[in-house]
Amino acid sequence: MLLGNWSAAGAPPAYPTAAAVARAEARLRAFAFVGLFERWADSVCLFAATFGSFVTAGDLVNTRPGARARAALAGDARGGGEADAFPDVDDWADARLYAVGARLFEDRLRAAFAVD
Repeated sequence: MLLGNWSAAGAPPAYPTAAAVARAEARLRAFAFVGLFERWADSVCLFAATFGSFVTAGDLVNTRPGARARAALAGDARGGGEADAFPDVDDWADARLYAVGARLFEDRLRAAFAVD
């Protein structure tokens, strides 16, 4: 969706160009908040700090575990998910946007909870 190629009709979108990915990176950098699923607790805390809220214990509980979380709880580290359905796909655009989002997350987390 950051690339603007979402197709509700189910037709596959055109593979992104480098220019489209650069625009998506700029859009991502403009987000007020970026969280990471695999860093849920830290993301909840950063969200609260960003928007002047507070965190409760219930905010940190996964109340809707999907297949991957259920598999992890059962001891299967691989889990399941969309990425597993296409193991041979080299999605450089997703990887690049994830890297930008992860860097934003880490930088903002560090800034929000910096200890002097």
